[in-house]
Amino acid sequence: MGDLVETILGIIGSSGAVGVTDEDINAALPGDTDAVRRMEAYNSLIERSFIQLMGDMANPRYAKVAQEDAVKMKGLSTTDMLVFQTIQHRERMGVWTREIKNQTGLPQAKISKSIKQLEERGLIKAIKSVQNASRKVYILSSLEPAKEITGGPWDGGDQQKN
Repeated sequence: MGDLVETILGIIGSSGAVGVTDEDINAALPGDTDAVRRMEAYNSLIERSFIQLMGDMANPRYAKVAQEDAVKMKGLSTTDMLVFQTIQHRERMGVWTREIKNQTGLPQAKISKSIKQLEERGLIKAIKSVQNASRKVYILSSLEPAKEITGGPWDGGDQQKN
């Protein structure tokens, strides 16, 4: 299993930021590798924060996680990772908790707990939306929110929660 995991990590690592599909990985592997063994290898790499699942469940792609991100994500639960990846997918537009719930199917209590964990680690931040003042949207802490969220040049900077 160890050799398969290392081989798959090498294939995913050479794919770039767009990631690679299971079919591409299977085609690059020597011989025909059982789908169950590949899935076990993917799960092992995801649990250790070496790769992340991208796209949707109908067309999943796997991409390598940057080393500095892997250190920050070490020890996160699968629920935390799922919430993080949902927020990451929306980039600068952010996502609010109802969208996270709709996309992941997780209960609200688990989403709230994951958001708190991710905020404490400095991976995400909450931004008040000018489009809907009662909503907080979440974005990656390394990103600046889109103008549509903050109000653009009229933003006084007081809308951001630090």
